[in-house]
Amino acid sequence: MGPSPGGDLPLSPCPPCLSIDCTGAVPGGACAAEPDTPPLPAPTILIVDDESAFADTLADILGTRGYRTVTAATGEEGTRAVRSTPVDLAIVDMKLPDLSGVEVLTRIREHSPHTEVIILTGHASLDTAVRCLNLGAFGYLEKPYDVDRLFLLIERALARRTRKRATGRLASLARLLDESAVPAFAYYPDNGQVAIASTAFARLIGFEDADVNGASVFTLIGKSGPEAVADHLTRLKHDRAATTDLRLDSRTGNPCWYELSSFLVDSSPELAFALLTDITARRRSETACRQDRQYFEAIFDNLAGGVAIIDSQFVIQRANPAFARFFRCSPQAVVGRKCHEVIHSRVTPCQLHGEVCPIASCLVGGDTTRVQHRHVDADGHLHYQETTVAPLADDNGTIVSFVAMYSDFTEIKQAQEDSDAKSHQLEALNRKLTVRQAQLAVQTEELEQTNAELVKLTEAKDDFVSMVSHELRTPLTAISEGINLIADGSLGPTNDQQTRFLKLAHRNCNRLGELINDLLDLSKIEAGRMDFRPARLDLGHVVNEIADTFRILAREKGLALESAVPDAPVHVYADDRLVRRILTNLVNNALKFTDRGSITIAAAANGENAHVSVQDTGIGIPLAEQARVFEKFHQVHHQDRGRPTGTGLGLALTRQMVTMNNGRIWFESREGTGTTFRFTLPLHTGDEEGKPENAS
Repeated sequence: MGPSPGGDLPLSPCPPCLSIDCTGAVPGGACAAEPDTPPLPAPTILIVDDESAFADTLADILGTRGYRTVTAATGEEGTRAVRSTPVDLAIVDMKLPDLSGVEVLTRIREHSPHTEVIILTGHASLDTAVRCLNLGAFGYLEKPYDVDRLFLLIERALARRTRKRATGRLASLARLLDESAVPAFAYYPDNGQVAIASTAFARLIGFEDADVNGASVFTLIGKSGPEAVADHLTRLKHDRAATTDLRLDSRTGNPCWYELSSFLVDSSPELAFALLTDITARRRSETACRQDRQYFEAIFDNLAGGVAIIDSQFVIQRANPAFARFFRCSPQAVVGRKCHEVIHSRVTPCQLHGEVCPIASCLVGGDTTRVQHRHVDADGHLHYQETTVAPLADDNGTIVSFVAMYSDFTEIKQAQEDSDAKSHQLEALNRKLTVRQAQLAVQTEELEQTNAELVKLTEAKDDFVSMVSHELRTPLTAISEGINLIADGSLGPTNDQQTRFLKLAHRNCNRLGELINDLLDLSKIEAGRMDFRPARLDLGHVVNEIADTFRILAREKGLALESAVPDAPVHVYADDRLVRRILTNLVNNALKFTDRGSITIAAAANGENAHVSVQDTGIGIPLAEQARVFEKFHQVHHQDRGRPTGTGLGLALTRQMVTMNNGRIWFESREGTGTTFRFTLPLHTGDEEGKPENAS
């Protein structure tokens, strides 16, 4: 039995029907769980207690469970009640006004040996409890008592009384069942009450022996299917025998299946003998067989190749849809027809027409046979078929039928023919490629020689640029310093015209110096000798310094130069010197091509990178020139501004330096509106420290 709602003890069955599904007796004495089942007489319980309030309350509680009750305030009254009324169970208080509970127990056992007794007292004593049990009391319960515990004792006491009253043939049957290892039991078909059961039966359904006798089959084996048990009892009464499969849940929660077989005893038609057999393994095997059958059906019906079952007389017993589709009919239309009639439109077997019949060959050899043949369909189209036939034998080993699998490899055959033709074409192409490969080998050798010469020329060019740059830098420095000495008055005063020409010469010296520096830097980058030292760098600080440096030059041209950086530092991992060169080149470029408006330098973090922009309101870059902006020595040409000044190396160097710092650079420009150059630098994460520096 399962646990009760109020505690750990099992639910008590309804006394009239012994079913835990019953909600109690209804008017007229019928059972609420099985209205068609005739009820048994309700057990009578005697309450002997001098506390009238306690006795009345207990009587009311027992009445709600369908028991009949009789109360007595003294031991003498209780004794007289047992003599005058058949009492099934007595609940006796240990301490009474006239007699002790032990004395009342002794008298009840003398006058009604089959009446069970439960001793109830507020003064517990181990010696008294042992004495009462030795005198035949069923149980001993201390006040205040647990209601569920009390009802459990009542239920078990009544069950023991039922077993004790079994006499004659039933007692003999009880002894036989107790000694049997078969899960059998005897019960009353009218109400399903179990009269006696074997220990094997109780163990099989997971109950204790004491909980089975006197219980209802609806309680024991009918929880999962009470309708099935009720139908079983109906058929048993009508046919005198019945067999039913019942599904029960084990204690682990797994479903188990049992077969209940019952038959009426001829000498006692009111009693039925039953056997409960565990058929879980059989049911699972049947379920597995059904699943295997379903799997086979699904595979058979959905195979892309045609499959047919053909008997030894060449008659098709079964065919899948693919087989029927190939021969333009339904699976039902080919069943019962000869295979050679369906496949070849012949009334006689294939071997009579000089062809190899795989079924005949398989029947003779007993092994799987595979043949290929050509088939012309009803429209005259040629098909190539492969047929595989496997024998099926009966239990005696005699071949009785065959599994024939048909596959159409017409497309494969055609593909093979096309492949052969293409193979010949490929062989011809391969011969041509061999000749071309020899020609390419000669050209490759010539290119390698040319490339070697170019490498030498490049090295010579780099050496020349380096030499010229260094040789020019020294005299240029002397010229520039001399001009500065004259211009600042160190060598005497100069007039306005002299000063103007000196400033012009100084600017040209600076331009020549920038050209030399650009040539040297470009040569270093291309040769991989450019010094590159990345470190943690506050990008906002660098942007503000560059803006402060160029703000005076911008003001002289009537331009506003602004910087836009966040308040929080934007730390990047880059070379400080190269970042300053990048910004200097871009701002110089913006000042050069902006006549009015403003220039804005901005920087901000965005994802894993910092984004930097230099935006101007200048003349913009013509659309035709935009593709070549970053080329070496290329200068953007504007028709209304004359020949452009500069070397054309600034933006090419800028892109190289951005790339060295693991960034990228791009621009947006609209002629007459302005240009915005943008580049990215990687944010500093702290993981870069200790890594080798990248050199380009």
